[in-house]
Amino acid sequence: MQSVEKQILHLIDVGEEVHAKTLVAIYTKRNYTEMTVRNTLSKLKNQGRIISRRRGLYALTAEGKKRLSDINLKYNNYQMAFDGNWTFVFIRIPEEKRKAKAAFKTALQEYGFAPYQSSVYVSPWHYGNDVLALAQEIGVTSDVKVVKGTFFKTRLTRQEAFQMWHLKTLTQTYQTEYAWIKEKMAPTSQVVASGDDQALLNLYLDIGNHINTMFLLDPILPQSLLPPDWIGQKTLQLLITGYNSIAEIFPKQSPYAKFMTPMFT
Repeated sequence: MQSVEKQILHLIDVGEEVHAKTLVAIYTKRNYTEMTVRNTLSKLKNQGRIISRRRGLYALTAEGKKRLSDINLKYNNYQMAFDGNWTFVFIRIPEEKRKAKAAFKTALQEYGFAPYQSSVYVSPWHYGNDVLALAQEIGVTSDVKVVKGTFFKTRLTRQEAFQMWHLKTLTQTYQTEYAWIKEKMAPTSQVVASGDDQALLNLYLDIGNHINTMFLLDPILPQSLLPPDWIGQKTLQLLITGYNSIAEIFPKQSPYAKFMTPMFT
């Protein structure tokens, strides 16, 4: 799921019912075209994640709420203790279903799985039911097997995890994110003083986009598999703190105030 799709889901969720014209007005000021916004809404509707209550007025479905929750709850794994049990996904999707195969593997990586080899994906967290639901949604149930188990005697090492989950690249991305949020939050008090709710909304959505992107990129591994000086959790917390601070100080009289909801409070 692209970060803008997730963000639109989030805005519809907190707004309860949101008109397409409102979303178009917000995103055209953020250099998206009206067609992009409407195509995204159509895609989410076709996926069963939103419904149209009446012409142009959208609300989340139960499936939409679940998908949004699945990605957000991934962050909570940073607080979880790893019990040594892994989720293994064995994939035998035939070549004639290559688009479905690519979509399935992409979704697995968004959940935080990594390929142990091309047809075997692993995660240290208990995602078995989510994977089976995903396989059913994509139409590859008969081509996927899910197993819960442990590595016998030779455990997966921190060094192997570093390679499998491309943590060197992710570290560099997080370093960029850390510098970005530090720079963006510095002038916030001036923006608040100016009373420019559009500028505050844009910053709120910008930070939300960065959080969404990192939630999708970061596998949220147990501490035992991460480098000792891991920057990921610290950077995510800084992004979330910035996001929440804007939600708390946002002008209550603004028409955009209904979209302001602190994260993980």
